[in-house]
Amino acid sequence: MNRCSWQSGYALLAAVLITALAALFAAAAAAAVGAVLDVQASDSAARAAAAAADDALQQACAGLCRRPDRLPWSASGTAAPSGVRWTFTCTSVPQAEATAGVQADIVAVAWSAAARRRVHAVVELAPAPGAQGLVVAHDVTVEAPLTVSGGGLYSGGSVSGRESITFADPHAVASAPPADRVRGDLWPVAAVHALGGIWYLGTEVHEDATFTGPDTDVHTGSGDVGTLTEPPSPAEETLLLETADARLAPDATGRVDISGLPAMPASGAAALVAVLEDRGSPVTVVGERAPAACPLVLLLEGDVTLGADDAPVKLSGAVLGLRSVTVSGPVTVDGHLWASALTVAAPLVVTTPADWRRRPLPGLVVPLLLALGR
Repeated sequence: MNRCSWQSGYALLAAVLITALAALFAAAAAAAVGAVLDVQASDSAARAAAAAADDALQQACAGLCRRPDRLPWSASGTAAPSGVRWTFTCTSVPQAEATAGVQADIVAVAWSAAARRRVHAVVELAPAPGAQGLVVAHDVTVEAPLTVSGGGLYSGGSVSGRESITFADPHAVASAPPADRVRGDLWPVAAVHALGGIWYLGTEVHEDATFTGPDTDVHTGSGDVGTLTEPPSPAEETLLLETADARLAPDATGRVDISGLPAMPASGAAALVAVLEDRGSPVTVVGERAPAACPLVLLLEGDVTLGADDAPVKLSGAVLGLRSVTVSGPVTVDGHLWASALTVAAPLVVTTPADWRRRPLPGLVVPLLLALGR
C-alpha cells in the first residue's frame, strides 16, 4: 500500500470520528437543553401551584370575613390563566375558654400535572374596631343617662357629662366593681378612657383632688385609647359595603324604620348587614328589631339621629356611624356602637356580651394569622 492510500484511510477514519463526536455532542447538548427546559417547566409549574395555593388561602380568609359563621366550609376551582386546580377546607379550632376568639384551621391545596403545593394556616377571626364595645373617635357629649355594660367607654376626644355615665356588669358580684370585658387586658375595671379630658358637672375630673375613679385621660396617661378609637379603614368599609344585604333610604319624613327589615338575610348569614347612605339631608333611624330576629349590622355613612320621643330604637349587633350620631330617643344596643362623634340627648344603653369574641359579625372581622406552614 502506498503513502496515498494510508493518508486516504486516515482521512476517512478522522471524518467518521468527527461525525460521531459531532452527533454525540449534539445529543448531549439536546439532552442538556431538554433538562434545563424540564427544570424550568417544573419551576414554573411549582410557582403557579404555590401562587394558586396562596390565592386560595386569601379567598378563604376573605370569605370568612364576610361570613364568619360558616364553619366548616370548603370550596374549589381553577386558577386562570394557569389552569391550576385549587381547593381549601376551613374548620373551627376548639377553644377551651368561652370568651376566646373564633379560630379557623385552613388547608389550601393547588395542583397541576407537574406540581402540587399545600398551605396550612390557623387564623383568628378577630372582631374589627367597629365591633369592640362603645367606641367614639372624637368627642362624647352626654346629656342623658348613658349605661354601659360589659365594657368601658373609649373616646379619642373629650367626654363631657361624666355624671350621667354608669357602668354595669351583670356577671359581677354586687360588691365588685364592674369589669371591663372588652379591654380588660388594659383596664380591668370598666371606666371612661379618653384621649382628651373628662368633665363632671363642668369640672375636669383630674383637676379635682377628690376624684379617685379609674377613668384615664390626658392628665393620667390615656394609654392605647388613641389606637383603639381609629376609624374603620377604607378596606374595612369596602368589606362592609360588599357584604351588605340591604340599602336603606329614608321615607318622606326623613325616617328609616329598621323594624321592617327582614328577620334573617336571604344569604343565610348569622347577621343582616344594612347600609344607610349619606344623602346630605337629616335622617332619623327608628324601630325595634323583633327578639327572634338575627343581629343587625347597621352602617351609617352620614350624620344620623337615633330614636325619637315617640319611636325608640332597639337592636342586637352593631351600629357604625362614620360621622356624628345623636341619640334623641331611647336607644338600646345589645352589642357594639362605634361613632365618629356621639351626643347622648336621650337614654342610651350599650351592652356588650361577655362572649362577644365568640360572636364575630359579617363584614366586621379582621383575620389574624396565628400559624403558617407549607
